Amino acid sequence: VFTVWLLMDFQTSILLVISLLVRIGFFLYGIYQDNHFTVKYTDIDYFVFHDAAGYVFQGLSPYKRDTYRYTPMLSWLLLPNHHFEWVHFGKMLFVIFDLLTGVMILRILSRLGCEKRKRLIAGALWLLNPIVITISTRGNAESVLCFLVMLSLYYLQNEQYFKAGLVYGLSIHFKIYPIIYCLPFSIYIYKSKSHWFKKLIAFGVTTLMTLLVVTYAMYKLYGAE
Repeated sequence: VFTVWLLMDFQTSILLVISLLVRIGFFLYGIYQDNHFTVKYTDIDYFVFHDAAGYVFQGLSPYKRDTYRYTPMLSWLLLPNHHFEWVHFGKMLFVIFDLLTGVMILRILSRLGCEKRKRLIAGALWLLNPIVITISTRGNAESVLCFLVMLSLYYLQNEQYFKAGLVYGLSIHFKIYPIIYCLPFSIYIYKSKSHWFKKLIAFGVTTLMTLLVVTYAMYKLYGAE
């Protein structure tokens, strides 16, 4: 994120700095609320992720944790929670993915030729949105998925169809609902006109193979659970 700031103009950098500071404020308040209030700030599912990561840290299956019904990769992301013995570490990762999603939005709009003022307003709708900020700082993993979807769109925009398919396939493995984007993605490729069929095949086959290979690898590791 810091490297991206250096490559961006002053106003965009300020937007990202403010976005980071606001998230740090929400993050610290969340820890305070967890320690002093009956109703916790942290999402209940975050503790499910954390507990599942604890089993993985011990060399066991994350599915030993009741109600853990996600890809094992999510539990792997929270392994630093147990390595550093700090339950909130994973939230910082989700906040980083949240910020990177905003960066992707700004870069996509920039390549579309959107003027700076409109680009900053549109980026701020994500980066300074209190609902978005609350979701990631409470420990919800949706920011990871949002980043993967936006990154795949960014690669599509740059006509890097194999990379786009790789990331998009991973996003569907992470949670199945991004599959609904296959239609608008396909229409976008079709509208490129030149060699659209080859591009669509490259994107589609890479997406499918990534999904199958990653899912099969997880199955080989943890079985039918």
